[in-house]
Amino acid sequence: MMLKWYKVGMSGKKHVIPAKGYTFQTLNGLNQKIWKKYKNKKLEKAVKMLQKSHNEVMALIERHNDDELFTKNKYDWTGTETLGTYLIYVTSDHYEWGILTIQNFQICLFGADERVQKNIKKRFSEIIKQMKKEGKL
Repeated sequence: MMLKWYKVGMSGKKHVIPAKGYTFQTLNGLNQKIWKKYKNKKLEKAVKMLQKSHNEVMALIERHNDDELFTKNKYDWTGTETLGTYLIYVTSDHYEWGILTIQNFQICLFGADERVQKNIKKRFSEIIKQMKKEGKL
């Protein structure tokens, strides 16, 4: 979604952010819509889609200097936020939210036992480290 916001915004046009019919206060509904759209994707395909999107956003970040990323009111389409703020929201902040959501889901499935929770968190940390090492994140 960020890439679309960026493309439309940088062309001087106005785009509905986060999406038509949604606000940042109604993201749960948007997340449900996105989940329904992609819920049957195979894990391998979903990971490839994440990697592709991540790489495209990272390339977008690299095209901008700090002034372009972190000066308020630099771009009309970002409103009162900076471009960098949007990019943080859709990368590290969103990844952290996703990881915590998955961890909480796993805890619901496998119980809230402290040992299980530690193992889940440890395994996620290992996965993230491995993906970073392989350049996938």
